[in-house]
Amino acid sequence: MNETDFALHINGFLSRYLPGQRNLSTNTITSYRDAFKLFLVFCETDRKMKADKIRISDLTPELVTEYLA
Repeated sequence: MNETDFALHINGFLSRYLPGQRNLSTNTITSYRDAFKLFLVFCETDRKMKADKIRISDLTPELVTEYLA
């Protein structure tokens, strides 16, 4: 899998891991989805990072902390 396939990782997390392995409710999965959407909007608007170009290595503690602030 290509390192820039962040979207594929998120899709698998939301569609397979959370409901299948963690057995989480639809509402919980929707909350995770919405949080990722907000994070991607932050990346695009504040950090000028294209969502389809985000790499796993871009997900630093500093980026996440800046998003949460």
